[in-house]
Amino acid sequence: MLKVGIVKIPSNENEAELENIISELYEDRRKSLAKIKNEKSRREGAFAGLVLQRMLGELGYKKEDIIIVKNEHGKPYINSIENPPVYFNLSHSHGYVACAVSDNEVGIDIESIREFNIKIAERCFHKKEYEYLKQFSGKEQEEKFCRIWTMKESYLKFTGQGISIPLASFCVSPPDLRIEEVTDEARCLYWNKVSFLTPEAPAGYLISLCKWQVKKP
Repeated sequence: MLKVGIVKIPSNENEAELENIISELYEDRRKSLAKIKNEKSRREGAFAGLVLQRMLGELGYKKEDIIIVKNEHGKPYINSIENPPVYFNLSHSHGYVACAVSDNEVGIDIESIREFNIKIAERCFHKKEYEYLKQFSGKEQEEKFCRIWTMKESYLKFTGQGISIPLASFCVSPPDLRIEEVTDEARCLYWNKVSFLTPEAPAGYLISLCKWQVKKP
């Protein structure tokens, strides 16, 4: 089971409307939002919780069934006495939230396609990714950069280890939707056991999803 949901974050709710949305969310999300003072962050967190709650509702989960626990890396998942564990991941960027829900570990990243400096890739990416990007220019280069970035971010989120894995320590292949090479296997767990999907995204955005690789019999 693997589902992806995307929602646009409205910018026109007033404070009362936002608080009403938050009041209808599952307990763990309400508690975490109560600690956030920044209005933009609260809005993003509220709609992230809303899309997750809706997707779980489609799977038969009631609000009170959503009990968040964390694995050894601190990555949250849902455990319930009445249902098998459900794994999820959330990402937001410039007014959109993307959510992946699965019966196994998953990572997702959404980014807006925008101008970038090629020196960022030279400094932060694997040397093969940098050389790959140099083949392109203009809008096409921006899109290829964004694809690599979302693939790498989705993998880091899949592992739950985040920035403790350096971006340059592994190389992704956008054409093959896989991790092509690692320079430090000990810090790139599962690198040869995952694959990527590219769900449809809103115009001007890209989404990459990292999941366990399905082995053919």
